Amino acid sequence: EALGITSDEAVREKIMRKSYAVTQNDLKNIQLIKEKCMNKKVILNASWIIRMSLALAAKLSEEELIKSSRQIPNIPIGRPKNS
Repeated sequence: EALGITSDEAVREKIMRKSYAVTQNDLKNIQLIKEKCMNKKVILNASWIIRMSLALAAKLSEEELIKSSRQIPNIPIGRPKNS
């Protein structure tokens, strides 16, 4: 059991494909997490790391979640305008 989900439940859940915007710093953090896990011979892909982050964030209280959200810079939504 990992983060409250058994492996049987994870297999049965339908996979949804979505697209999200991330910053260069976000990508660096994903790579840093991958490297830390590789040091312990654990291989994680970016999708796994993002899902893990969501599971951890979901465990925060409302106050902790709001406080944490204020530490993340806002990025513009939508596609960039063509120049």
